[in-house]
Amino acid sequence: MKIELSTREVAQLLAALRNWQTDALNEDPAEAFAGHFEDQVPLND
Repeated sequence: MKIELSTREVAQLLAALRNWQTDALNEDPAEAFAGHFEDQVPLND
């Protein structure tokens, strides 16, 4: 499946990821996303 994004959508996506990345530096990913990592260890930096 291929999804095409406009440059505006790409900019929004990158901004959201950067925001999440900044917030994630102050949290333990294993605790913040415990439901997503029940069977897997989250990736480290």
